[in-house]
Amino acid sequence: MWLIEALFISFKSLGENKLRTFLSVLGIVIGIASVIAMMSLGDGVTEQVLRSISSLGSNVITISRRYTVARRGRSSATAADRVFTLDLAARLKEAVPELIDVVPSVETNATLYLDTGDSLQTRVIGATPGYVDVYEYPLLVGRFIDEDDLAENRLVAVLSLETATELFGLTNPIGQSIRANIGNHSVKLTVVGVMSKKPQTAITFASNQIFVPVTALTSRGIASKSISSFVTKYESSDEEQHVMAALNHYLTSRLGSSNEFSVVSQESIRETMNEVASTITWFLAGIGGIGLLVGGIGIMNIMLVSVTERTREIGIRKSLGAKKKHIFMQFLLEALVLSVAGGIIGIGAGKLLGDLMTKIIQIKFIFSVRATVIAILFSSAVGLFFGVYPAQKAARLNPVDALRYE
Repeated sequence: MWLIEALFISFKSLGENKLRTFLSVLGIVIGIASVIAMMSLGDGVTEQVLRSISSLGSNVITISRRYTVARRGRSSATAADRVFTLDLAARLKEAVPELIDVVPSVETNATLYLDTGDSLQTRVIGATPGYVDVYEYPLLVGRFIDEDDLAENRLVAVLSLETATELFGLTNPIGQSIRANIGNHSVKLTVVGVMSKKPQTAITFASNQIFVPVTALTSRGIASKSISSFVTKYESSDEEQHVMAALNHYLTSRLGSSNEFSVVSQESIRETMNEVASTITWFLAGIGGIGLLVGGIGIMNIMLVSVTERTREIGIRKSLGAKKKHIFMQFLLEALVLSVAGGIIGIGAGKLLGDLMTKIIQIKFIFSVRATVIAILFSSAVGLFFGVYPAQKAARLNPVDALRYE
């Protein structure tokens, strides 16, 4: 019963100073909205990064060369130049039977030209037949690179759906020819297939891509014969540690040192990126929390002013029998009402802010229960923390001095 009466008095007191109450609540709203938006945006970035990693396919291990930096640029060990070639893919499959396939990674930029004069900047990927299985990237029409294409260094191309749409619109591109400027080479490519639209992010896949036989890039001198990395796929996730150990052992025996290469599993990349993204999320939330701290200081300031203005009221209430704890709880409750009201409004404002940020920066906004709970608890804690001192000051007032106050 006492609590209901105290709440009624709190709302009445706050309502008598609408502008001041509004400004106090606004500080909390801005702080909570910032925390909600930043945490939800961080969760969205985390999901996008993890989805990007997952788009590489499942049960994947990446083998990469390590480069050293010399005075005049990048240099690498002679042994690595000899070992990291197209032949290494077949040797790895022989050395590690658990591997389903090994795909070399050769990429470069190109400009595509049609007979109509239209051109398009794109990414050229040297591929092998196993590419679609390792990356779980399905074909839409036509065919993909096959063994005959590799053996004969054929100048054929498979287009991503975005590239095919950009170049040919609704026209069937199969059998069409395109001219490509790749580095210092100009080649004529025949389109033999189009890939499906793969769920992707900007981190993993560029939209405009073409796939050509990897031998067409390396054997014709368009790209270096030395391969920078390989992507391997194995059967079961239970074999991950065994496969990684076998790959490390084989490559160390070939290169003489484990410093020349790195073997990284998809799962370890996912865990690392998840930790990094989580740290960024909390960092962003901390930035938003600064605004909440400022809002809390505003509440303390307003409550101190309120205590001063209501000194005579406090004296009257004490003379009528109100105890220190009643006065203390009254002012503390008013601070809580301000902070909780600001928190609730701030949640809605944070949702709207997150939706706006999603449209501007094209990153998915995830409105999480975690962020909502943290916001409510945080705003309540702010009300308690910054409301205690003004409430204590009000409770300690001498009733005689309070009644004399003008």
